[in-house]
Amino acid sequence: KADKGLWGGEGVLIGYEDRVVVNDYHRCYISVPKLMKLVFYSEILDQHYAICVTRRTVAKIEEATTLDHYILKTPLQDLNSKFGFDLRRQMLHKLVNNGEELWSNDSQKKSIIYERYKQYQVSKEEIDWIGLLPEEALEKLEREDDEKYEQSVRPWKDLFRESLITELSRRQRNNEPIDITPISSKP
Repeated sequence: KADKGLWGGEGVLIGYEDRVVVNDYHRCYISVPKLMKLVFYSEILDQHYAICVTRRTVAKIEEATTLDHYILKTPLQDLNSKFGFDLRRQMLHKLVNNGEELWSNDSQKKSIIYERYKQYQVSKEEIDWIGLLPEEALEKLEREDDEKYEQSVRPWKDLFRESLITELSRRQRNNEPIDITPISSKP
């Protein structure tokens, strides 16, 4: 449930109460933060979101002035929610390339919003890795490695053709004789 909302670093605590043990029985203690479902607006994404939040999160969002500033400014270890990671990734994708994807129908609003949030811009390669779970990051790394390997593997005939062409062009530049005799299949 914490991955679908913004809990502001809070979480469920499970432990034992610090009391006298009676008959070798420890009393279990579970603390769950009080959650509220509130609607927030994202300027960058131009969308309203109904999000489960704690009072601490609301205070942090008010301190940051907007939901967008809170999501982009808060370190990932404090955000600690899949929903927050996905929001950050979407916002950063919108800010890439000088905010070309922001508010496509209103250029004045687009420039205002871009100026307000341009300090959070990062490279496109880095955005794709932000907030991935370890399993997702491993899958992405394996996919990228497979793509690089497939691009690096070339058939032998292409390599031989390329070397033949370079050798022939070198001979032609140096005015060396080019002797190409057909090879018969059987003598």
